[in-house]
Amino acid sequence: MSDLDRLFYWRGITPDFYNYKGELTPIPLDRRVHILAAMGVDVSSPESIASEAFELDIKPWLRWLPPLSVVHKAHPFLEINFQPEELDQIVTWTLTRNGNTVSCGEIKPHELEEVGDYAHDGSRYSRRELVLGELSYGYYDVTLARGEKSQQSTLAVAPSESYQPSWASHDDVNPWGFVVQLYTLRSENNWGIGDFSDLDLLIEKSSVYGVDIIGLNPFHALQSDLKHNFSPYAPSDRRYLNPLYIDVERAPGFDSDFKQPELISIERGRTHVRYEEMRQLKYSALYRCFERFLFNTPSTLADYIRQGKDSLIDFANYEALSGWQPDDLVGEPLKQDDLLCFLSDNKVLPAAHQLVAFHCYLQFVAEQQLSECQLGAEKLGMKVGIVRDLAVGASGGGSEAQTNAKLFCHDAAIGAPPDAFSHTGQSWGMPPMDPAELRKTGFSHYINLLRSNMHHCGALRIDHAMSLYRLWWCAKDQTADNGAYIHYPLKEMVGLLCLESYLNKCVVIAEDLGIVPDEFRAVMNETKFYSNRVFYFEKNNDTELKHPRDYERHALAMLDNHDLPTLCSWWNATDLSLRKQLDLFSNDQEYDSNLTIRLAEKNSLIELLRNDGLLPEGWHDVGIDQEIDFQLVEAILQFVGRASSQFYMIQLEDLLMMNDPVNVPGTYLEYQNWSRKLDKNIEDIFSNEDIDRLLRRVSSTRTNIKGK
Repeated sequence: MSDLDRLFYWRGITPDFYNYKGELTPIPLDRRVHILAAMGVDVSSPESIASEAFELDIKPWLRWLPPLSVVHKAHPFLEINFQPEELDQIVTWTLTRNGNTVSCGEIKPHELEEVGDYAHDGSRYSRRELVLGELSYGYYDVTLARGEKSQQSTLAVAPSESYQPSWASHDDVNPWGFVVQLYTLRSENNWGIGDFSDLDLLIEKSSVYGVDIIGLNPFHALQSDLKHNFSPYAPSDRRYLNPLYIDVERAPGFDSDFKQPELISIERGRTHVRYEEMRQLKYSALYRCFERFLFNTPSTLADYIRQGKDSLIDFANYEALSGWQPDDLVGEPLKQDDLLCFLSDNKVLPAAHQLVAFHCYLQFVAEQQLSECQLGAEKLGMKVGIVRDLAVGASGGGSEAQTNAKLFCHDAAIGAPPDAFSHTGQSWGMPPMDPAELRKTGFSHYINLLRSNMHHCGALRIDHAMSLYRLWWCAKDQTADNGAYIHYPLKEMVGLLCLESYLNKCVVIAEDLGIVPDEFRAVMNETKFYSNRVFYFEKNNDTELKHPRDYERHALAMLDNHDLPTLCSWWNATDLSLRKQLDLFSNDQEYDSNLTIRLAEKNSLIELLRNDGLLPEGWHDVGIDQEIDFQLVEAILQFVGRASSQFYMIQLEDLLMMNDPVNVPGTYLEYQNWSRKLDKNIEDIFSNEDIDRLLRRVSSTRTNIKGK
């Protein structure tokens, strides 16, 4: 194997892939080299390539252990690399957890079973397996020593499956609920954007109908520039929360004098969220809350900052320098110890440093309010409660990528290869994480991501879950069709996901729409990740919709999602008209073809409803060109509720018969994505007699499902 081939292997760059047509498609050599360069690899000469290959292929054999190893509880072990002269020498090992010794001992490497070897430069390195005793799930510190030589590493002992609640094995337990973009919620009390108090109210109103799950958009902190960049799926930092979801009136330190009632009333009445205005309105009030809070209880904030460690201060420093700032105040970066010194000793913070503390305060309040929402769901008896959403990436200019510059490859972007909808592929504009750097850093950032997003919820949806296995990379100076698939350390990433799922008692829902490789499908089955079944996509052929009773059991079923047309839009084909208007079809023939398929799908749906005895009376003799009405909406939602899948979610937009989508994929400024609100207040939704009847029927339907 050449040095270049070794680099391709260790960097995960595949030589070919199967396209959406099932055809094996080779990746040209020059394109793969270009991706290497986008990773920051020096490919300028044979010597530099050899040096880069040495770092990834040979150098790991010179270490006893990698920075982190993942094993299953059924067979905990360490795979240790030894140089020839070390095989007859005594090596001591110690396993500790939280500073306490769990086990220790001495080994002679030649007495251990050999599980691998590597020959280089006349030397044969040997990998030996040290079998450990019974260990509980969690993280352990490993220390190996021989004479003056010592190395440390981390051992993660993970379950072979993700967390499965006790009720998950029951065929007659079928949780259902709603999925909603939090910012779209209207209420009589919010300030113009849905907030955590609205979520609390939604949970309370939903529980009356036996709802067990509330699925939400990512809560990630948004980018500093909110003029156009407010997609929750392209955030600034996935580790931290969006403070715009804070209910200001419940924030510690709030005083009614901080309100601007007239302005709040105007923003509350708008059809779309205005993010820049919302931040100015809410942050101005929250800063006053912060000043009052800091004067009275600084130690509470100090305790929170101490638990957040360095990443919280990195985020707060970033926000203080590039985010919102009150008039005449410019932020300055601050170290955690210095900030804690001020807070713990009740010293007055210098003005330039108050912004850093303020952004810590925002996270403290947001997390507190989100926590109360999940606790409220649990008190009301919800089996799952909140389902959070982890986006596949973060903005290259945001806090997460900027404070972890070595981990993210800024000369590349993640996306998707060409398919039937986009012949040039898609670039999502967000830098990917470097799989080699993930290994080198012991997956610390990835673990932090999982941990922070599994707090205060009962389940976590992993957006584009295939990223655990591979991601399509596009070099910045190339179109997406000139990209390549990059493989990630699947064993470690899945193992750590299962471990964090278990430790946080958090169900994993893996969004697996699109092309799913057989290898990843097998992993999903083994680990019991819940898959995602969307009614629009579940078909027996191009036009015949599949009956929901034929969906797989271990899945989340839903009619549509944030990237798809609402039910009304789908039935009336206004989504196709909108795409045509936005010039998203390559030609008129493509539009006509999509419309023909849609008509056939509607015919298929009518037949399914008729066969199940759910077709409303007024629809037996009506053509499919008739516009949808609430009776048909009710029938369809009840019908999809018959899904064999254990979970079922309904978009609130479908209850309200809304037409406009929340997002049109493939658009940026052409459509007002990620800002459209619901048509009605939460209070009005649940006081509507028709909606009340529909929800009771869906609840009854889910109660009578028997899993396969």
